[in-house]
Amino acid sequence: LSNLIRHQPVCAIGEDLRPNVLFHEVYVSITELENAVMPHVHLTGNPWLFQYLTQSLDKRMLAHLAHEWNHDRSFSINLNVSTLLSPEFLKFDHQISTSARGRLVIEVQKVDIFADMGAFLFARDYARDRGYRLCLDGMTHLTLPFIDREKLELDMVKLLWSPELASAENAKMLDDLRACVTAIGAPRLILAHCDSEHAVKTGL
Repeated sequence: LSNLIRHQPVCAIGEDLRPNVLFHEVYVSITELENAVMPHVHLTGNPWLFQYLTQSLDKRMLAHLAHEWNHDRSFSINLNVSTLLSPEFLKFDHQISTSARGRLVIEVQKVDIFADMGAFLFARDYARDRGYRLCLDGMTHLTLPFIDREKLELDMVKLLWSPELASAENAKMLDDLRACVTAIGAPRLILAHCDSEHAVKTGL
């Protein structure tokens, strides 16, 4: 699995556009996994089958990090709620130090949270009690207004960048988004998949 693992920096960017790296997201490149395992199959084509696949990837990632992770660095990983409640996560938790837990951000998908809210609340409380930080992943400008970060007791929220966010025709949408950012807390919102300077400036 290590050949398919990639690191992507999450940065705080000020008005001078100088990035300050806060932590690195560690993830498996699904495109390269497709090419290596099943080059003619679109793994994300069936969302439920893909979620089942990610449960297996979660456990592989935890085993990898337990042995390869430099505990002085801050990372984030995307995990299923079921993984947080699994024996594999319990083993991982016992293998790392208390200080290392504080440098790990666990990202969870919105669909996974609302599929079983009871399981999420239990997993969230367990993870937070152990010192991990939690981030809600996969939000769009359409779903962000429906989320109350404080009520869900999440540390961060990840909003997916879309060119639609920069459209001059969507002034009302941007005003609504600014209100959402204020409610969430700007330092707690990550604008993900930024692929241009324009995306960063729109974020600012």
